Amino acid sequence: MLYYEDPYLRETDAIIMEIKGNEILLDKTIFYPGGGGQPFDTGTIENDFFKTVILETRKEDGKIWHRVEKNNFRVGEKVRIKIDWDRRYYFMKAHTGEHILYRSLENVSRVNFEKMVLDHESTLFVSGEISLDDISHAEDIANSIIRMNIPVKIHYENIENVTNTRIKRERIREENVRIVEIENFDRSACAGIHVKQTGEIGKIIVTRIKKGKYMEIKFIVSEKAEKFQDEIFKKARKVYSEFSLNPENFDKIIEIKKDYENVKENYYNLTLKYFKFNSVEINGIKVNYSIDDPGDFSAKERIAHGIIENHGNMVIIGNITRSIVEVLVSEDLLKIMEILKNFINERNLKGGGKNNFLMINGDVGEIFKEILEKIKTISPSTL
Repeated sequence: MLYYEDPYLRETDAIIMEIKGNEILLDKTIFYPGGGGQPFDTGTIENDFFKTVILETRKEDGKIWHRVEKNNFRVGEKVRIKIDWDRRYYFMKAHTGEHILYRSLENVSRVNFEKMVLDHESTLFVSGEISLDDISHAEDIANSIIRMNIPVKIHYENIENVTNTRIKRERIREENVRIVEIENFDRSACAGIHVKQTGEIGKIIVTRIKKGKYMEIKFIVSEKAEKFQDEIFKKARKVYSEFSLNPENFDKIIEIKKDYENVKENYYNLTLKYFKFNSVEINGIKVNYSIDDPGDFSAKERIAHGIIENHGNMVIIGNITRSIVEVLVSEDLLKIMEILKNFINERNLKGGGKNNFLMINGDVGEIFKEILEKIKTISPSTL
């Protein structure tokens, strides 16, 4: 495929071999069909009379299909295809940057590669132990490799002979494996499109880290990284000036944030352990309620779901700070939700929900009183 033979080729002529609706098969293509976290190419296709956008490129049974916005082409026609070069080149730089960043992370911490997704802000998913200091260190290593402008070499090896290489063997079906190698630094089995020299990447910056099932490391490259770094510097300088801070004070701010997070977690756990809802019975319906009583709101929500699952009836939770009232009911009281939805419409309140959950925005105290009044008008025989 031309996208492997010359990833820098931006446009070429081709012949239409087959058409299925708005999808076109060509005799050759420079459009990468995507895979392994790298997005497919987009661009344009045209002849002497018509031009349209290629919205998507995909591979199926060894054939590469180009989905177009409009199709006035015919089989056998000669066309000119052009990729969106800025988009493609950014993803080439980001993909090679991901290889460098991951290997840098491996050099400073115990991590395992899970997957990566390239976008305008790309994401590297890893498992294992890693700290913010490790990420900063890895970022420094990655940028030194970029500055060294090392050649990026691509070749094929028999899968039985592949060693010292980042590879997901269970995903590979071919006997010969495509190896992307950054000399004396990284070897990875990869079907993606890459730059020829690491220096083309310019710079790589980790923008943020998100913890979940895996550690999600968000990063950007090239001019975006330069711009991001410049913006962060300007904002940091403004903070220094506004609050008369020195860089050393940021460690103290981080410690304060950690202490705050610990306090929040303790408050949540204490609420789970000790909080009790108030309750009142109206027309045979037990209403459990809390209107901005002390306690963590998220913990109250968890307790409320437990009440509904184990005991049924109804729970009303108010949060005056956020001006919301949440209502949960058991399956046997779903008709109440229809009445309350009508109440929202009558009062022109903002709110909504589904099934047994409803959230209403407005004056918490007034909404709570009116909900109780509505319940008083309900005949148990209608439920």
